Amino acid sequence: LQFLYFIDAFITMSERHELLQKALIAESCGRHRQMANLMREIAEMNISLSDEEKQTLSVAYYKALQDPIAISQRINDKLRELRDQNNGVECEIASSLQTLHNRLLAEIRNICAEVSRLLACHLLPSAILPVNEVFYIKWQADILRCATVSALPGSSEGKVFLEQCTEAYSRALQLSTLSLSPVNEVRLALTLNYCTFVADVLGDSDRASDLAIQAIEDAAAEWLASRSTSHPTVSTIIHLLHKNAILWRGTSFVDSPGNSSETEESSSSYDDCAYSAPKAAVDRKLLI
Repeated sequence: LQFLYFIDAFITMSERHELLQKALIAESCGRHRQMANLMREIAEMNISLSDEEKQTLSVAYYKALQDPIAISQRINDKLRELRDQNNGVECEIASSLQTLHNRLLAEIRNICAEVSRLLACHLLPSAILPVNEVFYIKWQADILRCATVSALPGSSEGKVFLEQCTEAYSRALQLSTLSLSPVNEVRLALTLNYCTFVADVLGDSDRASDLAIQAIEDAAAEWLASRSTSHPTVSTIIHLLHKNAILWRGTSFVDSPGNSSETEESSSSYDDCAYSAPKAAVDRKLLI
């Protein structure tokens, strides 16, 4: 029986490796939906994923959302422009654009539903460590934040995405506060993205700035004590938190670890997701 178990485990590891390599090839070819499908197969194995598998899974679904979100946002802008030109009266072009937008929203909604199913049925039940559980719920919240931005302002679809996103972030923050160190990179990345959500989606820059400052202060002492061995990602996220706090308040007010004296003029918040922080030039490893 032990021998058969070893054979099954070896076959599973071999299959996981093959699927992961295929997913990485799909990413290099720009086939992000195929990449997500391949990583979904690994997630459905009901096993604890490696760090590389978790990163690749999250990147796959982020990138699978990029095209429908980018197109839907352009359609939103065009619809607003047409309504302004026609004094709010719908025209044939606007009707066609609305139909296309609805199809894109359906695609985005399906991706969000797929992520929720993977979490509920496979990933969370297989998450042995709290850090993995926080990682997965944060990932779900980030995906829902993308969907919220893609929906038409004030639409029922957008309100549903917003409620689900807020609930996921709250759940992840509560768990991370209870189980993770203030300098844990997953907890810091979660805080960074939640602050961006509060500022850019909820429109409360002051609250976002206060949350960012609090996270920096909580992490400061422990980060400085372990600076020589700390993961460089921690320094980068703390630096982004500080830059966001400056951006949201418009002035430098905290001497944070990892902070440099330079400030950059920007109208965009920084986070750890490549799809929503183009100016931050965040490394792929930051998609945690």
